[in-house]
Amino acid sequence: LVLMMAVALFAACATIEVTAVWKDGSYQGKPTKVFVYAILKNQTNRRIAEDEFVNHFKSRGIDAVPSYTVLPGSEPVKKEVLDEKLKAQGFDTLLLTQLTGSKKEQVQVPGMLTYQPMYQGMYQPAPYYRTWPGYYNSGYTAIYSPSYTTEEEYVMAEADIYDVATEKLIWTAVTETRIGGKVDKMIKTYVAVIMKEMRKQKLLP
Repeated sequence: LVLMMAVALFAACATIEVTAVWKDGSYQGKPTKVFVYAILKNQTNRRIAEDEFVNHFKSRGIDAVPSYTVLPGSEPVKKEVLDEKLKAQGFDTLLLTQLTGSKKEQVQVPGMLTYQPMYQGMYQPAPYYRTWPGYYNSGYTAIYSPSYTTEEEYVMAEADIYDVATEKLIWTAVTETRIGGKVDKMIKTYVAVIMKEMRKQKLLP
């Protein structure tokens, strides 16, 4: 039972894979004031993502502002409007993140050996239970569950960092997430993965 619960819990969790990372080797600066803009239709998810990024930046001594406090509308603003806000409020860095696609895959789940107490109902003892040491050490009988096919859904996302002064791309990362569990936890895990990649690329302290 414990084994089955652990497998079920693992299957319900989202897994995130970074599939591509790029950094402009000529960029020598460090972000000091970041405008965080999550381009998401769902405004609750947008706020969760932006707040999580802001919290991570601030924990590393970098000023950051979520876009929803400056651009509260649900639709992406025009480039001119965004540019004006960035320069008027002194941002040196823009972080844009958004979903870029989704896919579904058929996955074969292998059979699994589970256990139940030997005294529950009739059973045919396995050979290694036919002596008292085998019975005494375990007291359980093995049951094999056959393999089956399930469908897994994935979403792709991208995080990009731009230099406000030059408007040039500084850094980008592409991820693929297997959907599972609560959305807010998935978003927070995604943000943590992105921030870790930034640190690996020496973009952040």
